[in-house]
Amino acid sequence: MKSTKKGNILFCRLEIGEDINASLLKLADEWNVKAGIVQGIGACDKVGLMVYDVEKKDYDLRDYTEFMEMVSLNGNITRMDNKAHVHLHAAFGRENLKAIAGHLDYGVISATAEIIITIVDTELTRFHEKETGLDLWEI
Repeated sequence: MKSTKKGNILFCRLEIGEDINASLLKLADEWNVKAGIVQGIGACDKVGLMVYDVEKKDYDLRDYTEFMEMVSLNGNITRMDNKAHVHLHAAFGRENLKAIAGHLDYGVISATAEIIITIVDTELTRFHEKETGLDLWEI
């Protein structure tokens, strides 16, 4: 992973074999990001996408092992339990040009990823909300 900061913008390039979520958690710690907006594109060959089941209050994970273009990565960086917390959604284009999308559990880079983090000048934290089972913003 390579990164640089210009003003309140972090530019990050991931390399082959790196995991998106783990890399962004590391980056958030290195640059002391308390709140940020994540956007990106790239390519992956191993992806875990999740869909939230409201009745079960849990995510259903689906694993994919194939080359895919990451056509959109969106999300945020916050804090939870005094640690960086990454919440990402992604859409991937498959070889047949059909797309799959969901909450990103993991994504392993097959070529590269270009990710921009806009750092917000505040600290945004999360708490676990029992009614929904989700980790929500404390606002």
